[in-house]
This record gives sequence, structure tokens and C-alpha cells, in this order.
Amino acid sequence: MKKQNGIHSLERDIESLIWETVKERESKCKEACSLEKDLLHLILEVYCRCCLLVPLLLALHPEWQSRVRAEAAEVCGDCLRDADSITLLKTVTMVVQEALRLYPPAAFVSREALDEIQLGNVTIPKGVCLWTLIPTLHRDTEIWGSDANEFKPERFSEGVSKACKYPQAYIPFGVGPRLCLGRNLAMVQLKVVLTLIISKFTFSLSPKYRHCPAYRMIVEPGNGVHILIKNI
Repeated sequence: MKKQNGIHSLERDIESLIWETVKERESKCKEACSLEKDLLHLILEVYCRCCLLVPLLLALHPEWQSRVRAEAAEVCGDCLRDADSITLLKTVTMVVQEALRLYPPAAFVSREALDEIQLGNVTIPKGVCLWTLIPTLHRDTEIWGSDANEFKPERFSEGVSKACKYPQAYIPFGVGPRLCLGRNLAMVQLKVVLTLIISKFTFSLSPKYRHCPAYRMIVEPGNGVHILIKNI
């Protein structure tokens, strides 16, 4: 229990630091018309595309859109006041986690065997490059159940550890020493942007939308996301 409390405390500290960084970046953007694209800017740019996929899924599932909006109104009111507000967004977190399961930012993870290794009953020779297709792993029915292809945020109601048979199979930001640098930043950003949007607008899918996920360096909408937005 003490170890678990320590982990939660560190996560809160990280989210607070990220919040301060994002607010500082926002302030700088107001002071200048254009800024050079530093690492933070590039990370934010990539995960803005992920945010499009979240409104897409909520447009397809209005019942979850309503649940997220209700939570945002209860926790935040008119605005997100501080980092502590983000940790209270349980429904938003579930929705984001499920969106990242169905459409993970990274399409694959590759690793080279530096020595001959044994994985189960398979021998991997030295020098062989192993590729793990994350979208395939995230939709494996043996790991996630028969509803693996369905949008069901409730599977994360008790966290990642209880969401599937093997929690190590959930790797939207990669795994191991090359875990995505912007993981925590991306999660905070997605929650903030989603909460701000959904508190002011309702959205539904446009008849012009054609579902076409593109597996490039990251997974993104191949033909963009067409959503009809209305003021609340």
C-alpha cells in the first residue's frame, strides 16, 4: 500500500509539472505569432491527431459523449483550474485509454535480438529484428475478449491491469527503454483538450466521413475526420 501511494504521488507530481509546462507554452504562443517547432511542439502536434480520433469515437457513441460531458461539468465547471482536476476525470481517462487501444499512436514496435534468445518454444537467432504490430495486439480476442473490436471504455474502469488478460499487451506508447518520451504529456493533453471541447460543443459524424486509418509513422485518419459540431 505504501509503495502504491508513492506511485500515485509521483504521478500527481509529474502531471503538475506537465501542466505548468503546457501553461508556459500557451503563454509563449500568445506573445508571438509563430515559434520554432521545438520537441514539445512536435509532441503536441502528433497527439492533436490522436485527439481527432477520440471525438470521432464519441461522435459514434453519443452515450459516452454524454457521460464525458457530465463528468467535465461536475469536475471542472467552466474550465480546468489545475492539475488536480485532471486526476478526477475518470470517465475521460477510460475513453482516452480505449481510443488509444483501438487506434494507438504507434503502429509497431521493433527490436533486434542482440543475442540468441528463447521466447516460449521459439528460438530467435542473434541479429533477427522482431516487429510487434500494436493495433493487432490491441485487438487480439484471446487477450481482450470477443468484444476486442468494439469501443467499450468500461473495460478500463479498474485500470489497465484489469482491462485484459495480459496488461503488458497494452502498449499505445511503445514499451521498454524506448517508451514514448511524451507519454505523460500526451495523456494530459488529450484529457485537457477533450474536456474543453466537449464542455462547449456536441458533435456527430458527418455523412462525408470515410473510415480509413492510415498506418504511417503514427496511426492517423487517412482522409481526415469529418465531424458536425454544434454549440451547446
